[in-house]
Amino acid sequence: MINKSINKGFERLYNGLIVLAILFLWNACQKVDLNEINNLNGNRITLIGHGGIGFESPQNALPHDSFSSLTKAVEAFGTEGVEVDIQLSADGTLFMYHDDVLETGTDCFGCVFYKESEELLNCRFRSSFRSNLFLNEKLDKLESVLQVFALRPIKPKVIFDIKFALEACGDFDYDTYEERFVAEIARLITKYDALDWCYVEAGKFDFLMALQEKLPAIKLSFITGSYEEEEIIEVANNGIYMISSTNNAISKEFVQFIHEQGLRVAIYGVKIRSAAVEAINKSPDYIYADNIILLQEMLR
Repeated sequence: MINKSINKGFERLYNGLIVLAILFLWNACQKVDLNEINNLNGNRITLIGHGGIGFESPQNALPHDSFSSLTKAVEAFGTEGVEVDIQLSADGTLFMYHDDVLETGTDCFGCVFYKESEELLNCRFRSSFRSNLFLNEKLDKLESVLQVFALRPIKPKVIFDIKFALEACGDFDYDTYEERFVAEIARLITKYDALDWCYVEAGKFDFLMALQEKLPAIKLSFITGSYEEEEIIEVANNGIYMISSTNNAISKEFVQFIHEQGLRVAIYGVKIRSAAVEAINKSPDYIYADNIILLQEMLR
């Protein structure tokens, strides 16, 4: 009986050592070589806070796209910029909010573009993790963040991710909606002299072209999921600045092809270390980070 117990003990120890060895080898493969980065951004990757300091988690109490999350990403974490989702209200004001409908992220109901600003400013963020129970974070206007960042001697990059919520919110006059959306973006960028530090990204190419007609010098990013070479060439020929893609959907080889067309690349959907290693090794120009500290440590 004693010998059997000893043998079982050694067997458990042996199995544990095998597991540790596998983990060690796996982690050893999860490395990046910053000297191998080859992009159009001076062979360095710019770290962008995704909706601020990233999507909510048990460790992150601040809601995505909240004023506090966006300003904290720059002022406390030192990111070079932030990505922020924006939608147009009924009275033509740009609000920072990600989801199609208000009830999934706040204590309000309905769609942003059916609500007046006064009502939206009272919409309180809800937390799936109950982590911001006492923070009282509410929806805010895009201009609130621009006002703060415009005062900085070195402006952070602010990338507007256009959210349309077309299917979730029913029928409406899209042409009028697009015209008002474009006009308000152009007004704010002009007001804050932000052509050098505010970019606009969208999955609707026609929207980007309408904005380009209004502001020819604006930096635009096209969110695509098809990854056809012909599409990328057409985008490049129309003066687009950047392609935005999820990490899982784009290969290192296609990033290189996009660079060959003179376009930058932004990658998002980077939350854990293995995804960060994979994204960095593709040599994008920008990474939208949900784990800022992890990416900062890896990119130093």
